[in-house]
Amino acid sequence: MGIPGNVQWACEFDYRPNLIPISDPTKLRLMVSDLRPQPGGAAELLQAHDRQLRSPAALATTPETLVEELGPLLRVTRSDSVGLVLLRGDQAVAAADLEPMILEQLEHFRALGQNFEWKTFSHDQPLAALLLRHGLRPGDPETIMVARADAVPPCQLPDGVTVRPARSSADFERLGHHQRAAFGADHDGATEQARNAVRASPERVVVLLAETGGELVGSARVEFLLGTQFGTLWAGSTAPSWRHRGVYRALVAIRAEMARARGFALLEVEALPTSRPILERLGFRAVTDSIPFTFEVEP
Repeated sequence: MGIPGNVQWACEFDYRPNLIPISDPTKLRLMVSDLRPQPGGAAELLQAHDRQLRSPAALATTPETLVEELGPLLRVTRSDSVGLVLLRGDQAVAAADLEPMILEQLEHFRALGQNFEWKTFSHDQPLAALLLRHGLRPGDPETIMVARADAVPPCQLPDGVTVRPARSSADFERLGHHQRAAFGADHDGATEQARNAVRASPERVVVLLAETGGELVGSARVEFLLGTQFGTLWAGSTAPSWRHRGVYRALVAIRAEMARARGFALLEVEALPTSRPILERLGFRAVTDSIPFTFEVEP
């Protein structure tokens, strides 16, 4: 299964539904031993997601990233973004233990004067209700979808469209304009974060640009998480005039091919409702939902 023939590379690359019930009301989530997964089934993929992506290895993406292991809790601090908190995916937590954890994190980030996000998953019951009670604000839900990289079929790019990695400052300036056209805004400084990630870890983070005749018609990012089997897909976007022509699908297929070539067996994406049907046709399975809860320090 190869990369579509009309893809042109400017350099060689070397190198995240069906809800699962709670079996014990004192637990936030099913432990792995509670699952009886079928090969390639949603339960098996959820297990891989929880064990690998909700782990210190998946979160320590740059040397500047501080990941603290606080029992069943992971806390991430980065200099260029808000803090992040989430529950580990390989441990169960009693509901009675949650409230003290929440209060501790609120006190910690207030003392730092830093905003933070608590990333929750729909099988982390009853965490969301407790976060709401303590004043954290929920964001838009996204569906966590996972696929085996070797199950994603090749998809042809439209005639005349080529794909290459972003490298220069000019490339990222064009990407920022494209993001604003595609989404109405460059949310949370996403372009600058992508630029910094590529600069810090070019062997791990790749931003792809789809172009024709000097026009940027699509873009996407993939991050290969060392110490896991996962490549995570981000920021797939298509210029409004080029939608429904296969650009998004082809960028997913290209990133799947890159993952296979580097030995990463699984792909994860946090999907919006607009992209979920496309991803399902490409072999992705919805395994859970994610809702970010944010806390903003009072000025």
